[in-house]
Formats: sequence, structure tokens, C-alpha cells
Amino acid sequence: MTEDYYSRKYVLFQLLEGCKDREIAFLGNSMAFRGYKAKCIFDIENGLKVINSAKNRPNSYVSVAKFKNIPVFTFNPKKRRLETSEWFRNNSNEIAGFDLFFDFDKSASDSWEDLIKEVKTLKEYLDDYKVSYQLLFSGNKGFQIIINGIFLKIEKIENGNVYPHKTIVEKIKETLDLKFLDLSNNGEKSKLRKLPYSLVIPNMKNLSVEDIENLTEDEINVCLPLSDEQFNNFNLLDMKLTNVLKKVTIMRRGNLERFSELSEEEKRGNVEEFIKIFNLK
Repeated sequence: MTEDYYSRKYVLFQLLEGCKDREIAFLGNSMAFRGYKAKCIFDIENGLKVINSAKNRPNSYVSVAKFKNIPVFTFNPKKRRLETSEWFRNNSNEIAGFDLFFDFDKSASDSWEDLIKEVKTLKEYLDDYKVSYQLLFSGNKGFQIIINGIFLKIEKIENGNVYPHKTIVEKIKETLDLKFLDLSNNGEKSKLRKLPYSLVIPNMKNLSVEDIENLTEDEINVCLPLSDEQFNNFNLLDMKLTNVLKKVTIMRRGNLERFSELSEEEKRGNVEEFIKIFNLK
């Protein structure tokens, strides 16, 4: 079932678009495969084959950072850990950009309605200032808002954290009193986020290997970029793999970036104006 989804060329194209110049990571209960890069569909297919995605079904992530270069690491697990660990420690000069990343998560006792209301609080500011951003269902228990790092210059990387990005997200959480905005590893240069259009197994940590192998299309979600209509009328059932395939035209759908028609100069200016209202610039 997962292999059928990932065998579709139009899906692979969307995955490739989401991981350009970014580290790809496959993380599951029984595996952690980081430091992979993809420049073409073949690389995506090869990565899924190497990790045996059909059996292991890990969740897929990309780095919040964009890199000038990502080395090709060995596939030998023991040696790979040594190579990637060294790269993670010393790759600051290779970082070409870093997203402003807002990760909203709810607990089991929180309602989707309350979470959506809070995300709208930030979203309304972004829309008012015509900030270009993507809005995704994370695939599990929340939403992610992403402002592409090319619109905000990195001032410094200190103690493994990227500035002013780290400070901006923290200040916005405090100013708007965003209860659901998760600051775990916020601003860390090795921070990951879900790969758009990838499959996500909800609550994976609570499942056994056998449970994961036996999941059906009704139990696996898609990390889906959302339109305003999909967000305003959000229904978790619509995010199930079986329903996404029925209701969403994935081919050439893209990341649904808001205000994508603006020039890069306008986008940079709008991000700067948005940041100013929080007394950060």
C-alpha cells in the first residue's frame, strides 16, 4: 500500500519539490536514517528502497535548513553514523537558508477546534501582511506553517542555533500567547519537519513492528499542504491516505504557497514588515 503510493511518478515529483537542497531523514521505531539527499526522482526511489519503506514504513522528514551541499554518505550503518555526526557538527558554513518554522501540536485531550483557532491567530497576521507561507497538516496531531528561509537572512549561528529565526518564533509565541506552538528544538540548525506529501503513521511510538506492518490506508495519513478551504473546513478523515487519493489532485499541486505571485523582493519586504510588528527589527 505504501509502495503503491510511492510508485506514482506524480507523487515522487511532489516529494522531490519538497526536499530540494535539504537533508532527508527517515525515522521510525526501528530505524533512523539521516543525511540523505535527492536531486532527482531516482534518488527518492533509491532512498525508499534502501530503507525498505514498504516494510519499515518510517515517517519522512526534511531539514528546516537549506544547504549549499550535502555529502554522499556511505550506506554502511555504523560508518554512516560517524560520517553524518561529523557533518552535523561542522556544517554551519554549508547552510544557505533556514525556514521560519511554526509547529503547532495538540495533545490527546485538546480539541481540533481550539488548535485551528490558534493557528488562525497567526495566519491572519501573515495574510494581512501578505507574507508568503505554506500551511500543512503535519500528518499526526497538528499543523505546520513554513516561511521559506530565502526571505529572511541568517544573522548568525551560535551554539547550534540559527538567529534571528529562533528568537522570532519565541517572541511570536509569547506575544500572541500561542499555547500549541511547540518550541522543541526551535531554531536548532539540525531541526527537521515533515516532508510534504509523504505518508505519516500517527502515534508511531505506541505501535509495534507488527502493528505498523498491518496498517491499512484508512490508518495512514498524508502530510498534505492545505488550501484555505481545506484548513477552514478541516476534517481529520480527509487526511487519510485513501481519502486523499480519492479527493485531492496531487499531480502538479505544489506547496500551495500563499502570495506566490509576488516578486522575491516583495516577499522579503513583507516578511520584514511582519517581523517588525513584534519589535524584532
